[in-house]
Amino acid sequence: MWRWLCSRTRETFQVFGNRAVHLKAEAREIIQWILLNPELPRPRSKGYRRVNLKIFPYYIAYFIWSETVWIVATAHSKKRPEYWIRRRSHIPDL
Repeated sequence: MWRWLCSRTRETFQVFGNRAVHLKAEAREIIQWILLNPELPRPRSKGYRRVNLKIFPYYIAYFIWSETVWIVATAHSKKRPEYWIRRRSHIPDL
């Protein structure tokens, strides 16, 4: 039983570990794109801009303030997609 459990744990870690590496790489790629094209995505009704990740169901939300890009969240696009919106009060005069 113990060997089976250990082998399942290793397999699970390898699968999710690879996904985590891919998620991190995709997020970095999107952040680089945002820094090169910050004004390209249209502002949303609550004033933020967002870029969806291509593979994973997440997006990166950001504001532009005084020529600075403020990334405020990486959020799931379906599960509570705007949970982070209250953080906006911590950013000066958006």
